Amino acid sequence: MTYTRQSVVAAAFGMALLFMTVMGFDGLAVGYGESSGLSDFEVGAFRSYGSVMGILGAMSYAFFERRIGVRSTGLLGLTCQQICLVAAVISIWLPGSPFDPKGYFHGTPSQEVVRLDSLSSSTTLLTPSSRSLDSIITFLVGIATARFGLWMADLSITHIMQEGVPESDRNTVFGLHNALCQTFSLLKDILVIILPDPATFGICILISYGFVTAGYISFVYYLVKVSCKPTDSWKAIKIEQRQKHPTHPAVKKQQETEEEEKQRGTIGEDGGNQDAYL
Repeated sequence: MTYTRQSVVAAAFGMALLFMTVMGFDGLAVGYGESSGLSDFEVGAFRSYGSVMGILGAMSYAFFERRIGVRSTGLLGLTCQQICLVAAVISIWLPGSPFDPKGYFHGTPSQEVVRLDSLSSSTTLLTPSSRSLDSIITFLVGIATARFGLWMADLSITHIMQEGVPESDRNTVFGLHNALCQTFSLLKDILVIILPDPATFGICILISYGFVTAGYISFVYYLVKVSCKPTDSWKAIKIEQRQKHPTHPAVKKQQETEEEEKQRGTIGEDGGNQDAYL
């Protein structure tokens, strides 16, 4: 199969796994935030913050790529994302979290808590607006900040694929790659259909973090696999050095040797050996 034959398949598949997540600023995060008691303005502010972090990540990619290389930049981006998303996982158990899968599956209400006041016969109803916002704020800050690393990693992996996939295979490889990304995005939607309640959204967060971690491991596997091929890496380094330093003594000596061979007629104009005709 053309896709699986590519040397960058592990990095590309790792990127596709990142689409299987509910920890993105789409309608799911907006609905979860509003169900937790945030206003439209507050949700919009978090989305704006996430957009700013994404722009900073894209701008930082060029800076880090020039200094540490495209592969190290991709690893840095995925590591930043992985660390930031830990906050989203922790938010499941913070005060104000609606996470209550046991109550959801057993039919007990999770959105309303009844507290009997011993001093009076009145009943106090705790609605979502009276809950603590620690959980949802931690969740949104985590996924918004993670977009810095996500955009950096996205550009890095795309760059790696463009360089590592032969031109004759690019249409097939990138077409299948986009199909895989959309497939994992569809799986995310199916997961939310199966677990549609805010009380079970924590399960979706845990599953999503598992897929993101799998994508991280897949990219690390690609880096290890590439590092085990010193010959190819050495050739790439030598070519890069020749392009950056055309006046280097070693490069000039090699060019002079090639010119001398051409003058002696050992290398013909048609690429053959002229000594064969003597």
